[in-house]
Amino acid sequence: MKISGQINSIQILRGIAALVVLFSHANHKTVQLGIQDTNIFSWGGIGVDIFFIISGFIMMLVTTKDSSKLQFISNRIIRIIPAYWTVSFLALGVYLIAPSLVNSSGGQTGIIQSFTLIKIPFDIKFLVQNGWTLTFEFFFYLTFIFFINRSNVQKVFLTFILFLFIDIIFLSTGEVVRSFLNDPIKYEFIFGAALFLIYSGSLKEKVVGLLLIISASFAAKLFSVSIAVRTIEFGLPALFFVGGLLSIERLLVKYIDKIKYPLFLGEISYSLYLIHPFVIQTIAILTKKIKFLQYSPLFYFLVVLFSIIASNI
Repeated sequence: MKISGQINSIQILRGIAALVVLFSHANHKTVQLGIQDTNIFSWGGIGVDIFFIISGFIMMLVTTKDSSKLQFISNRIIRIIPAYWTVSFLALGVYLIAPSLVNSSGGQTGIIQSFTLIKIPFDIKFLVQNGWTLTFEFFFYLTFIFFINRSNVQKVFLTFILFLFIDIIFLSTGEVVRSFLNDPIKYEFIFGAALFLIYSGSLKEKVVGLLLIISASFAAKLFSVSIAVRTIEFGLPALFFVGGLLSIERLLVKYIDKIKYPLFLGEISYSLYLIHPFVIQTIAILTKKIKFLQYSPLFYFLVVLFSIIASNI
């Protein structure tokens, strides 16, 4: 299946991913506030995995053998950094006035790291904690960029080999080193890139894509430094979900007039992803003062409503 133009399924997936992350964070806050005693949306982190898979897919879609490396990285910076820095400066203002309101769950906050997206040490917190995913995004871009002028199969395969090489270097030290460089979640970008081969390529490319997905799954398990392998537990289900929705793209095009709201959520998904922590914290403060807000459905409703409004400003 040849994929070109706007991909409605990708837009819808972006909206879904942003929403489930929002619900996961809102749920965590309700538990902190004592409104709920269980994490019913503990699985919401899968939204990040969906984002990473989408990113791998889209990078394959937007690059060709004639792509400029400088233009590629410039486009990524322009698309991501201005919005991220805007909310980071907002968070910095809050942090300077009331540090306890930023990263209220604890941990050291790094101001320089927040703006450079360099997560060293690994457990450092950003002013906008969601920024940790952007560290992985740019890590992927800076590895993928070496191969963007290659064929589609070579782009995915060589990026995968580079990821393996990085992991082998860490493994050869004889120590379990926790770093974003050797975090197996990076293989989810390979999932997305390989998925592109399956959905848009020749039979040979489809077979290579499938083999790369299988290989990346084994690599994620082999080089994992944690007992629970997120790339397997969340990454593979996210892969099947993304692939499944892509497979009904023609159906979505047919009913385009009926899916305007899901598409709208996709359009504002990045803003929604960045801004919702501020909304959650604001409503949490109000909840402590206004008792009737301590009703979980109302809390979730207000978070979703005002996050969407703020994202659309």
